[in-house]
Amino acid sequence: MIRSPSRSFTTSDLRRPEVVEEAFDHPVVVRDGRSGRMLYLISQSVVDAHNEMSRLTDLFVRAVVECQRPDPSPAQLGEIGFIVSWSAAERDRFLRGFAEALAAGLAADDPAPATGFISIMSHSDDPVPDHLAGRFSASERDRLAARFAV
Repeated sequence: MIRSPSRSFTTSDLRRPEVVEEAFDHPVVVRDGRSGRMLYLISQSVVDAHNEMSRLTDLFVRAVVECQRPDPSPAQLGEIGFIVSWSAAERDRFLRGFAEALAAGLAADDPAPATGFISIMSHSDDPVPDHLAGRFSASERDRLAARFAV
């Protein structure tokens, strides 16, 4: 989500380097004194993160709709097309986890939780794949498995 501007400047303030520096850290608004129009200065990294979150949200919505069909299409699911070979219960579990990862990403303005979730789940249908299981204690593995259990 693009946050509200942290500060407001006039077009004549654009000559000052601190205006651009502020925009790298937080969105700022620039007001034109003659016309009253406004424009926002936002860093490219914020725009990129927003665009990626929009893409992932769109992917999630398509997945929810497609998984309601009796025979979901991997072509419609794109990068998460691997879930069509899973049972309906496993797909539901995946969608719940994807929703949690999206919510975490939206709260942090960072797509990493959702992209990380997809990356991990694409390698195995096990919620804690064997190649990761050694990195967790038995109790941690059980907690993770229970979290994604149907």
